[in-house]
This record gives sequence, structure tokens and C-alpha cells, in this order.
Amino acid sequence: MGVPRALPPRSREELLDLLTAMRGQGAMLFRDQMNRRNASLLKECITVFGSWRAARQALRRLHPKAVKPPKPSKPPKPPKVSKRVPPREASILLAEIEALAENGFLLRPAALRAKNPALFKEALRRFRKWSAIPQASRLPLMPARTMDRAYSQESVLAKLVELQRTFPLLQRKDAEAQPGGRALGRWAARYFGSWDQALAAAGLPLPVPAWEKHLLKPERLYPDQESILAAIRARIADGLPILQKALTAKKADGGDLNLVRRAFQLFGGWRAAVKAAGVIQGEETVVSRRFWNAEDVLAELRRRHAAGLPFSGIGLHKGPDRDTALIGAAQRFFGTLHAALRAARLPVDGTRLPHFTRREALKELAQRHRMGQPIAARAVQTGDTRSRRLHDDLKTWYPTWKEVLHAAGIDEKASRPPHPRHRFSDKSDILTALRARQDAGLPIDLASLSRPKTAGGDTSLVLYARRYFRSWAEAMAEAAPCGPAR
Repeated sequence: MGVPRALPPRSREELLDLLTAMRGQGAMLFRDQMNRRNASLLKECITVFGSWRAARQALRRLHPKAVKPPKPSKPPKPPKVSKRVPPREASILLAEIEALAENGFLLRPAALRAKNPALFKEALRRFRKWSAIPQASRLPLMPARTMDRAYSQESVLAKLVELQRTFPLLQRKDAEAQPGGRALGRWAARYFGSWDQALAAAGLPLPVPAWEKHLLKPERLYPDQESILAAIRARIADGLPILQKALTAKKADGGDLNLVRRAFQLFGGWRAAVKAAGVIQGEETVVSRRFWNAEDVLAELRRRHAAGLPFSGIGLHKGPDRDTALIGAAQRFFGTLHAALRAARLPVDGTRLPHFTRREALKELAQRHRMGQPIAARAVQTGDTRSRRLHDDLKTWYPTWKEVLHAAGIDEKASRPPHPRHRFSDKSDILTALRARQDAGLPIDLASLSRPKTAGGDTSLVLYARRYFRSWAEAMAEAAPCGPAR
């Protein structure tokens, strides 16, 4: 066989004719489709034109509609039909409006617009204004609003005198709030120029303008610095507190907020006002504390003793006459409340328990933990007298109860009571709980135990019994006095 001869290369025009013929047959001239359909033709076009894109551009210049398929022609749209209804004659509109009036309908613009908007718009378009509609139909003319009432000059004055019996200082807003008085202000301004001139014509007193109402307020209680200093000295003489926080309380509780505000305005601050009054010696603050030194603590203890108020014991910690701030101040300046009482030469309760040392307090807490007693802060504080003394002494040395437990070598979690659902660790705990309920005469059937705790149930016992035993019947059989049947 002979060697096949290579075909001569085709020209640009021949290649474009081939591509045009393929496009006429419905082929899409995309590169990937041409590679599957005729790879040799694609290669030859790239060789001649330089790229497939250049071949497509040449084909588009030769045949503009050859690259993109022609869009299908849309059917012609039907001619638009006008939806506008031709205007009706005036006689037809008037007949429809008269039919509404005969049925008891009041011919007011707002009412007709709400009942039949199309008829209202068409009637206005035909008659140009609302007043022409009743005139053309020979119907009674109704005002545009119910509250539009025509007042004469005499009726305006009579109405003002009538309203003044109810409102001594008659305002325009008070008159317009009355029935039929909405248009009174407009008619008064039309006849007399303004509301105030109408009141003057009626011989009535004029109300005070809003921008002058501040002139009616009473004079300030503390007009100058001397009045503020006199008020501070008077409070000291009467035994009233002069703390800023006490003065900002309610007036019934002994507060005086106006005094504090005027002190800030005239002195720049409350502390400067108290210092200018000369009632306190030294530079101690009078804004945030009641007891500035040890002498104040002793004076308060003596005052409570003379007034018959509790100055030690449980009455100072709890009750209506408690004063925890005094206890803290006594501990801060004297170490303990007993030391403050001895310094004030007041009787000390000798029957009270002595204070713990730090070592004794930590040892006592650790011993309670070994004996299984509760060691939570709330449990120790609400216990007996010895427990309360232990709690108070430990809080004196350590700011938080967590640090107390850490100093005593106790785990922090040990002070928390166990959750009721976590008290069953194995089968023996379940059996012990069931037998304890039997000994106490409590029901141990499944229905009774599934009730809430307030109804005598124990849902956690049921939950863990089903976890450790295959069924509730097996747990009941194990908890029987004679044991499970063999």
C-alpha cells in the first residue's frame, strides 16, 4: 500500500464556509463541543487563525448572526384595552347620591369617601367642589366636619363665660377639649385677634403663659451660703446625720436633697460646705463613712446605751435596731467589739464565749469536717452560739470562706452538700434506702415513689434503681428481708 498523501491546507475562506455550514445545521460553536465533534477542524482553525476565539470573531464579522442562534420570534401582543370607565353624566351621579340620602345617609365628604370612594372621586371630578353637589341635587348642605360650628361674636363671649365656671384660668386647650368647643378658638381669634384678647373682652382673668410658670414657684430654701451653713449646723445640733448619702434619701427619712444641690452650686461640693460650717475637725471625709475615727465609735456606743438600744449581742447583729456598720468600725479601730465596749467603759457580757485564736479556729473547723458536720459558711453562721463565734472570728482573718477552707486544708467541694441524685453510688445504697423506707412505714411501690418529693415520693431512688438493677421487681426482691429467692 502506498503512503497516504497529506491534504493541502485549506484557506481562511474555506474554513469560514465550513463553520457557517455547521452553524446552519444547528451546531453550537463552542470549543469543547467542536473538540468532540470535529477535532481536526478545530486544530486546523487554530493553526490558520491563531486561536479559536479569532476564528469565531472572523465568522462574526462575516456573518453577524451565524455565531448566536436567532431568537424565536414572539407572538404579537394584543392591543391594550383601556380599563378607564368613561365618565358618567351628572344626572346619573346625582341620582346615586340622592338614593344614598333617601336611605338616611348624611352627605359629608369623609362619610361618602369611606362608603363609596369611586363615587366620591367621580363626583368631585365632575362638579369640581363639594358645595356644588348638594346645590345641584337640592339636598341640604352638610358641613365638612361635625365640629365645625359657626359662632357669632356674642356666642363666643357667652361660651367663654360658661367655661370659666369650670376652669378658673381658662386655657385654649381646655376649651377645645369640651364638646362643640373645637372651633371656639378659631372663631375667638377671628373676632378678637387672639385667645387672650377674647378673654379680656369677656372680662375673664388671663392664664399664666407656660414660659412664665417658673415665676410662680416658691423662693429657694437656701438662697445664699449662710443659709446652707446654718442648716448644716442645725442638723448637727439636732443629732441628724450629715452624710451626703443620708441627705439624698426621702424627706420622710430625714433627707434634704435641696440642701445637697445648693451646696454643690454655691460651694462646689458637699464636703466643702461641711468644712466651711466648721462642725468637723480635720480632713476626714463626710461623704461615704459614718465613723471617721475611734472617738466616733465610742460616742455611738455610749449614745445607744443611753437611749436603751442594743449595743452588743444579737440585738446589734439582727433585728430592727441592728447596726452592722458600727460592728465593722469597732473591729477596724479596736480589733473586737468587746475591746470597743471596754474602751467606752460600758458593761460587757461575761457569759459570752471567748474568741478563738487563728490556730484554734482552723482546728475546730477541720474537726467538724472529720466528724461529718456541715462546714459551709451559711451552715456555720446559722448554727449555735459557738458556731457563730467561729464564723465571725474566721471572717475576721480571711476575706472569703474559700480561703478559710484552703487554710484549714479542706477541699472546697467538701463544704457543698451532695445533690440528692448523687447519694446512690452502688446497689447497696439502693437497698439501704428501700429498707429504711420499709422500717419507717413508708410505701415502696413504684407509683408512690414516682410522685413528687412533696407528696412523699423519691424519683431519684427509682432512677438509680433502674440503672443498677435490671428491673424494679429485681430491686424489690433484693431489698426483701429474707433476700432474693434462690
